[in-house]
Amino acid sequence: MATSAASVAESANSVASSAASVASSAASLANEANSVAKSAATAASTATAAQSAADEAASAASQADANNSNAASQASTASQVASGASQAASQADKTASQASSTAEKAQSVATNAGSDAAKYPNNSAVTSAASTASSAASVAQSAVSTASSAASVAASQASTASSANAVASSAATVASNANDIASSAAVAASSYAQAGDSSAASSAASQATSAAAVASSAQAVASSAASVAQSASEADSSAASVASSATSTASAANEMASSAAAATSRAAAAQSAADKEAAMNQAGDAAKTASSATATTSSAATQATTDASAASSYAKTASSAATAIGSVANQSRSQASAVANLASKTTDATVASAASQAASAASAADSAASVASSASAVAQSAAKLPAPPLLKQMRCTVRPKLLNQLPRFMPHWQHRLPKLVINQLLIHMLLRPPVLPAKQ
Repeated sequence: MATSAASVAESANSVASSAASVASSAASLANEANSVAKSAATAASTATAAQSAADEAASAASQADANNSNAASQASTASQVASGASQAASQADKTASQASSTAEKAQSVATNAGSDAAKYPNNSAVTSAASTASSAASVAQSAVSTASSAASVAASQASTASSANAVASSAATVASNANDIASSAAVAASSYAQAGDSSAASSAASQATSAAAVASSAQAVASSAASVAQSASEADSSAASVASSATSTASAANEMASSAAAATSRAAAAQSAADKEAAMNQAGDAAKTASSATATTSSAATQATTDASAASSYAKTASSAATAIGSVANQSRSQASAVANLASKTTDATVASAASQAASAASAADSAASVASSASAVAQSAAKLPAPPLLKQMRCTVRPKLLNQLPRFMPHWQHRLPKLVINQLLIHMLLRPPVLPAKQ
């Protein structure tokens, strides 16, 4: 009985020992499972962080690519604007050269008119026309200065646009390089994420973000440079317009100078013809003197009629020139206002200079309009002068005895009366019958 109880106790002890061993093994397995679970959780967290870093890198690369595209577009715009500014500057330079050539012609015409006026200083028609030609030449020269200044401004603005284009191009290159770096970093971050290396993936994502920031800054620089190029191009175009208007003013002034010079030449020719007529009236016997006086006076009357017609034509030409120059003056004022408006929107010194030059051009155009108006008034007055009657419409008897007495009176008339007045007196004396003394 005691033996059986001992055997049972031993068996129970063995079972308990086995159960304890099983419990110990189970506890060990539980610990290992817990460790595995922790490792799995850590791995999952690492993988999540790596994937997040990879996603961030991909987003940064996408942003860098967009900034790169914008920078390239801005650089292209700046290049086109700079090219247009260069063409405008070239055109302004050609226009200024044309204005200079026109002014030289006007000056030459005015010089010739001055030479004619110097021969007849007492003839107001000659001196007035020569003065008008000289004033027109001065206006043309002033327009040349304006056109030259505008061309200089246009060249300066074209240079500014070119520099801005270079900056935009460099910024586009920087943005492109930054985009390449961001793309490479994004690819690396994705690889690290797949490998589960969250630290490396995070570092690559940081590089991609930095590269994207660089691309964004480069895009902003390119955009600013394109804006500068656009502003410079607008100022360049305005300066070219000012140069063109100044050239038009110079051309109109040259036409006015030519018309005035032609009037000077015709007035001088008329004065010369009058002088010759007076000389012919003083010479020869009565018959030749009467015949010459009749023919010369008839020619002078015909010439006066022709001159009157020409004066009317010149008056119309001067009026048209005054209207054209007035239109140019209005255009110059409008362009000056446009450039001033542009100058008010920026602090760029070159734009302000362009505005000043535009204002000068408008002032020069106003001066040209004033001169043109004066020339038109002179031409209108000249056109209204009455022409002398033709001798062929008159009937008279020439007294030889009176004709023989003319040379004796001429010296007294010559130093007291203008030549045109002397000619009129001679004609009246030739045509009117003498007053004979009453018979005793």
